[in-house]
Amino acid sequence: MTLSALVLVVEDDSGTRSFLSGAFAAGGYGVEAAGAVSEARRLLSKGAYDLAVIDLMLPDGNGMDLVPECRRQRNTGIIFLTVSDKDEDRFLGLRRGADDYMTKPFKITELLLRAENLVRRVNSNRHLGSLLDPESKPTLCQFRDITLDLAGGHLRFDDGRTEALTRSEFQLLHTLLVHQGKTLTRNALMEAIGQSAHHANPRTIDGLILRLRRKLEGKSRCPTLILSVHAKGYRFAETVAWS
Repeated sequence: MTLSALVLVVEDDSGTRSFLSGAFAAGGYGVEAAGAVSEARRLLSKGAYDLAVIDLMLPDGNGMDLVPECRRQRNTGIIFLTVSDKDEDRFLGLRRGADDYMTKPFKITELLLRAENLVRRVNSNRHLGSLLDPESKPTLCQFRDITLDLAGGHLRFDDGRTEALTRSEFQLLHTLLVHQGKTLTRNALMEAIGQSAHHANPRTIDGLILRLRRKLEGKSRCPTLILSVHAKGYRFAETVAWS
């Protein structure tokens, strides 16, 4: 592990918290730990983290409540680590803004691998423009009457409205825009948002697409921007301009 990254571990069980902290430290990360929502908020208020590994069931609240603080810092990557293996909890966690979701018991080698991949994506996404054109470094993507702010990660409409995007929504939309006109499979889109095809339900992509369509075109029954391609996946149909 060669990345210089700071990890926040939020886990109420002292043994698991110590185990996770030691494993990340041995992997070359800087580590700070908290046993409750209030303690995690105190740490988040003092500094920025590249990654947060968060238990959901904490003594003073739910780990999902920490998502806003994580996003306000430096768009911290988030992995929820919990005993709940219910699909509805997984979907809710991803909907609330998590990048990944793992259940206990877990393999520490898998967690460290997912963490490393996520940290790389987080660092890469801070310089999204360079992925397209290292010389011009675009900060905006425009299509129809909508502008995607690459730095701010939100949508702006010509009528003055704005729409915030979760990290997964942003990564998914950005991937579709970069490959405008091309059909991308669900597996390819899952990889783009950091969800391995072996560990994620393809319905996750369908849910994200539905949310993006609503943010882009309201409740239209006939979406015209993100199109479904039968038995294949999705494609972005509108011409885009980078600036």
